[in-house]
Amino acid sequence: TKSSDDLLAGMAGGVTVTNGVKGKKSTCPSAAPSASTPAMSTMENRPKSSTGTSSSTKRSTSTGNKESSSTRERLRERTRLNQSKKLPSAGQGANDMALAKRSRSRTATECDIRMSKSKSDNQISDKAALEAKVKDLLTLAKTKDVEILHLRNELRDMRAQLGINEDPPEGDEKSEKEAIIVHQPTDVESTLLQLQEQNTAIREELNQLKNENRMLKDRLNALGFSLEQRLDHSEKLFGYQSLSPEITPGNQSDGGGTLTSSVEGSAPGSVEDLLSQDENTLMDHQHSNSMDNLDSECSEVYQPLTSSDDALDAPSSSESEGIPSIERSRKGSSGNASEVSVACLTERIHQMEENQHSTSEELQATLQELADLQQITQELNSENERLGEEKVILMESLCQQSDKLEHFSRQIEYFRSLLDEHHISYVIDEDVKSGRYMELEQRYMDLAENTRFEREQLLGVQQHLSNTLKMAEQDNKEAQEMIGALKERNHHMERIVESEQKGKAALAATLEEFKATVASDQIEMNRLKAQLENEKQKVAELYSIHNSGDKSDIQDLLESVRLDKEKAETLASSLQEDLAHTRNDANRLQDTIAKVEDEYRAFQEEAKKQIEDLNMTLEKLRSELEEKETERSDMKETIFELEDEVEQHRAVKLHDNLIISDLE
Repeated sequence: TKSSDDLLAGMAGGVTVTNGVKGKKSTCPSAAPSASTPAMSTMENRPKSSTGTSSSTKRSTSTGNKESSSTRERLRERTRLNQSKKLPSAGQGANDMALAKRSRSRTATECDIRMSKSKSDNQISDKAALEAKVKDLLTLAKTKDVEILHLRNELRDMRAQLGINEDPPEGDEKSEKEAIIVHQPTDVESTLLQLQEQNTAIREELNQLKNENRMLKDRLNALGFSLEQRLDHSEKLFGYQSLSPEITPGNQSDGGGTLTSSVEGSAPGSVEDLLSQDENTLMDHQHSNSMDNLDSECSEVYQPLTSSDDALDAPSSSESEGIPSIERSRKGSSGNASEVSVACLTERIHQMEENQHSTSEELQATLQELADLQQITQELNSENERLGEEKVILMESLCQQSDKLEHFSRQIEYFRSLLDEHHISYVIDEDVKSGRYMELEQRYMDLAENTRFEREQLLGVQQHLSNTLKMAEQDNKEAQEMIGALKERNHHMERIVESEQKGKAALAATLEEFKATVASDQIEMNRLKAQLENEKQKVAELYSIHNSGDKSDIQDLLESVRLDKEKAETLASSLQEDLAHTRNDANRLQDTIAKVEDEYRAFQEEAKKQIEDLNMTLEKLRSELEEKETERSDMKETIFELEDEVEQHRAVKLHDNLIISDLE
């Protein structure tokens, strides 16, 4: 999409457009003289060497100037009639009239000066400029029709989402009918009239869309439907560059708070932008400083194109000057906004794809970890069951020992009471017994601590060995898969070698056939050569007979012999050609066979190398597999040994417990 400056610069003859809202609201009565300004300037810069032209050329230029002036006057009258039908807005009427008068006076003086200096090529340049303008206006009208249809479809979708069923107005049906019409004007005047009518219809349709938009907003506000979430979603999705240009404070003070439509300044981005364009202006004070700066930049960029609703409703200077600039600027801004929105969407889609890939990878890793954890959990559950059984056994032994301890304590109390009755001292014996008891208790605690520490070590070793065994099994599985893949590749290479051998045998059979054909052709050629020699001898004999005998019979005979000779020569030449072709085919086949043999040798060597590499890799994998198997068997033996040690340790522990109980 081109911007308005690029489109204006690309037009033949150029168009002078004033900047800002003044250029839009100026009511210049003539557009064709302004279109021919570059041609006038070029004619002024040229050396005036046309004084020696004939009177016929002067008459033709004068008639051409009269015709162009008459067409310009017609266009002025029509634009004045159209402008008289359209009244300016109440808030800007005085300024528009003053600007219109100034622009009219300026353009009138410029038109008079340029008309005085125009020559024969002005008519051609005017015609080319008008044709270019007409083409641009037609393309812009078509794009606007497409945009209006797009907006109408979005409005219908929004109505369907909100559950509002309304019949489309008659203006929409008219715009649809006018969008289907193919603009094929016969001349410039009819084209301009059609464009004027179409632009008025577009303005009316835009006004209707604005009114419908306001009605829908009022209904949504009455229903209590919030638009802030949709606004935030659209800002996050398209970024701040795709927002509709907001109204400036100057326009708010002059136009009484008029709102900027998204149809005027930017492309139809979404239904949320249509419904939230007035909300943007009402929420202008709630945005941050960065948002205010961005909105001010957008309003400065779009201010020369569309500043308010009154700028769209106000009449332009002419349909060939103001309307193309506005519509081209709209087209450029809509193209830029659509490109930005598409870029944002593509970037978001790429981010979503990357997030999806990363999420899938994380899920796969998590599933693998979950499988490992599940297996570890099963092992730990079995270990917990075993430890629970041991705990039950230990609790039973502890209960028994506690019962014994209570029994012994009661006996000790009884014996003490007996000793007290008999007045026997037992302090030394009690000290000895208490010291021995403390020693046994300390020994028991040390044994329990050592057994617990050794048990933890054995559990750690068992866990490490189980993990190593799992890794070895995984490596073994991968090695088996690689061996299977290498075997499959080896079979594939063998099949390729067999197919190449079959192709070589077929080529060798074809070569033998061609060699046999060449040999038969060689024999036939030798036979024909011998026959030719015989015929030559006969001809020599006939010549000798001719010189000596009757000439008439000999002449007939010579004629017949000459014909036979020609036939034999043609046959010999054809046979030689066939022989040459056959030799060429044989040579070509020999070259092909040589190439195929070279390729086969190279392929065979490469296949041998690959087979050797595969065999070496297979041997390495087998050796690694054997090593893994030996390591696995060693680990199993180590596990069995550790289990035996654990059993022995348990037996020793039980024995120690029995000794301790006996000592107690």
